[in-house]
Order: sequence, then C-alpha cells, then structure tokens
Amino acid sequence: MSQSKQPVFPLPRDMQLRPWEESDAPALAESCLDPDIQHWNRPAQLTVDEARQKISQWQHRWQKEKAAI
Repeated sequence: MSQSKQPVFPLPRDMQLRPWEESDAPALAESCLDPDIQHWNRPAQLTVDEARQKISQWQHRWQKEKAAI
C-alpha cells in the first residue's frame, strides 16, 4: 500500500470518493456535530486543528501500511 497512492473512485453525478485532504478539516470537524453521524460512527467532537491532525494521522497510517482509511 505504501508504494501507491490511495485510490479515487468515481461516483455518479461527477462526484468521487477520495482520501481526506487537509483542506477537508473544516468539513470533518463540522460532520462530527451531525446527530446521524454521531449515532452511527460515534466520533469525538473535533476542532478544525484536531481534524487536520486526524487527517494527517490517516495519511501516515496509509504510508506505514497500518490502515486503509
């Protein structure tokens, strides 16, 4: 895994499923406040800086072959 980029999957309506990027941190932090996401995923509430750190951790875990998030 570490030798390849995380995949990007095309979706209908010109959308795509792609890895998290640092610029997604505000959306990740906001998503943690959504009641439906809280119900099914049980995320901790994050500040934007904490969300950036989490995204960085996910990228690091991919590079170290510890997780595929």
